[in-house]
Amino acid sequence: MSTSRMPLALRALRNILWIMVVFGTMGLVLSLIGFSVMTEEEIHQETGMGRSASIALMLSTAVMLLVKAYVAASLSRGGRAQRWCVRVVAASYLLPGLVLLLVLDVTGLFDIAVGLLYLALNESRSARNWYRSRATGAAPEAAPPRAEPPVPDAPAPTP
Repeated sequence: MSTSRMPLALRALRNILWIMVVFGTMGLVLSLIGFSVMTEEEIHQETGMGRSASIALMLSTAVMLLVKAYVAASLSRGGRAQRWCVRVVAASYLLPGLVLLLVLDVTGLFDIAVGLLYLALNESRSARNWYRSRATGAAPEAAPPRAEPPVPDAPAPTP
């Protein structure tokens, strides 16, 4: 396995992912606390949907937080799979951001900026080289050939 140190771009990406996970978890917990003390009317007035729909959206947010935490925790393994996981997380920011921009909501710019930052850090030259070295270094080496028991020499044919 390669012993090269993770490049600065990927260490920054990992730290940003952890920060986003921590803040997302705090926001999710505070939302749950807020929804527990609000009436159905207040929830509908704030969110435009009922309590059940709001909690369903919170569950999808919790799933995405778990995915981001997994990516942040396993990023140091390197390889193609981790590189693709970061791309998926970046897409999870870019696509909703683009949809928000299409409906003329400026808050989508933050999501697009975060997604582009993730892609820029993940696709930097040092990150690509490191991922490549981890992918080739992590491959299991071929087992050494087994020693075959010696085959006794056949007696020479007699003429």
